[in-house]
Order: sequence, then structure tokens, then C-alpha cells
Amino acid sequence: YGQAAEYSCQAMTLFEETGDRSGQANMLANLGDVDRLSGRPDDADDRLHRALALCRDIGDRPSEASVLCRLGLTALARGHAEPAARLFREAVDLARGIGKCAVEAEALNGLGEAMLAMGDEGKARTYHSAALRAAVQADDMAEQTRAHARLRRLERRSPTP
Repeated sequence: YGQAAEYSCQAMTLFEETGDRSGQANMLANLGDVDRLSGRPDDADDRLHRALALCRDIGDRPSEASVLCRLGLTALARGHAEPAARLFREAVDLARGIGKCAVEAEALNGLGEAMLAMGDEGKARTYHSAALRAAVQADDMAEQTRAHARLRRLERRSPTP
């Protein structure tokens, strides 16, 4: 992830120099992802909260919902399922309110993962099924694949009658 972080930092500098706050928010979110995937959740939280503040300040609601999902993933990575679920619910509500089915699917999949982490397989299945429907509506193959994979995993965990 080092090269991705380097390029994102270079882009961040350009966005700061030109005053492109949307670009700054996007790069902060990308760097937050790199931090989370590199095992640095504190750095991820810091960058993602800064991105969230920028998104809210400029009124970029789709990006705000996406950053909420990323914060949820960071909370899940730390083993904090309940705070993650709150973040994903907020993202679902926001995505539905602005009609962004792809972000809704992402948030619903995250919510399903949070429910599974809390031991509620029934709710996990419900949310992943809803994510699949939203992803199909959005023609989002990545979230469709994610939902199918999670539903298969849940099916394998269920005892056979």
C-alpha cells in the first residue's frame, strides 16, 4: 500500500494548493483506507473524521455516506461492532435519502457484517439480502459479489435440518 499512499499524499498536496476541498476529502478517505488496511486504525480514524468533516462542510452527501462506511469498517477492524453498526445505519439512512443505491448497498453489507460480529446471523442475512437488492438496482457488481459471498458464508454456518 506504500505506493498508493505516496500517490495519494502527492494528490493531497495538489488539492490543498488549489483549494479543492472535495479532492482533499477523497484523498483523506483513500489514505484512511490505506491506514486501516495497514493496521493503523488510529491514523485511519483521524483521516476519515477529517474527510467526513470536509464532506459535511461542502455538502457532499454521497461522499459523506461513503466515509461513514469506511469509518464503520475501521470500527469493525478494531472489533467494535456496535459503533460500526451505528455508522453503517447512518450511512444507509443518508444513502436512501439521496437515492444512492450503490452506497446503500455498501452500507447494508457493512451492517450485515456488524450484525454477524455481534452474533446475530438472522439480521446479518437480512441486511446482506437487502444489500444484494440495492446492489442489483445500482448495477454494482462489487457489492453484489460481496453480498453473495457473505450470504454463502452464512449459509455454510447454518446447521442443516
